[in-house]
Amino acid sequence: MASDNPNASTFGAAMSRNPLGNSKFGTRSRPHCLLSEVSDAPWLLSGESENAANAASSFESHGILCASSLVNPKLIASVRAEAETALDAALSNPIHESAELFGLLHEPCCRYNIKLDLTPSIAACVRALRHSRIAPVVALTLGREDAALVGLSCIVTKPGAKAQLASCETPASEQYARTAHQAALAQEGTRMVSIRLALCDIEYPMGALTVWPATHTPAFHEQAFGSESNNGGSGGAAMALRETPSVHMDLRAGDALLVDSRLWHADGANTTGGSGSSGLPNHAGPP
Repeated sequence: MASDNPNASTFGAAMSRNPLGNSKFGTRSRPHCLLSEVSDAPWLLSGESENAANAASSFESHGILCASSLVNPKLIASVRAEAETALDAALSNPIHESAELFGLLHEPCCRYNIKLDLTPSIAACVRALRHSRIAPVVALTLGREDAALVGLSCIVTKPGAKAQLASCETPASEQYARTAHQAALAQEGTRMVSIRLALCDIEYPMGALTVWPATHTPAFHEQAFGSESNNGGSGGAAMALRETPSVHMDLRAGDALLVDSRLWHADGANTTGGSGSSGLPNHAGPP
């Protein structure tokens, strides 16, 4: 995934510049950067010739993989229009009727995680991802080519949305599980993976996702959750992330992120006048 930024550089060099100087996510003590400032990193999927086994190995190590231009612009525009229609329809219903149409990430009036139906355009988009260069990585990661599609939704971030607290979807260790499903995944040493597909250009001020590469490991989760337990449940993750480099994922429409459900991440604040949106097909291996 080559950046079109003429000043882009290796991940380490971009980190050393720390251009944003933003302490919002607790990263002032360690550098952080924009994805567009990175031209070379182990979690960038470079192109069609990329070896799937090498890419899968990098995903195992870092919990994140970035790929550019996975879906054509015409299909992206169609999916975005359908997602916006689904959101408008859900918001027009009484709250008690629309609640089941939203996922857990829901910031009234500003940020929505709207569940999507498998309409023809969205089905075509899923098929495009199924035949993209990221598909073999999903198969190798989950150990099967017919991984189950367990969720399909779109995050819409409108102006005024606040930065979210950093979190992970599932813990890496069973002892930190909050549900039976999380415990089962951790016990089997597995997880879910999400393909976060940009449905428009998402600049940093539009609420771009922030990720902390390599924070999906049992060692990091022990550092994050263990320190919370030792300190009365407060501040452990924030302290651990403060010492870890982060990347703000400013994406172009059609770009995609493969994300391990154990990876720590946070959606940013939208301080612009436009809405950002990204679709999330979630996949899981055998139970």
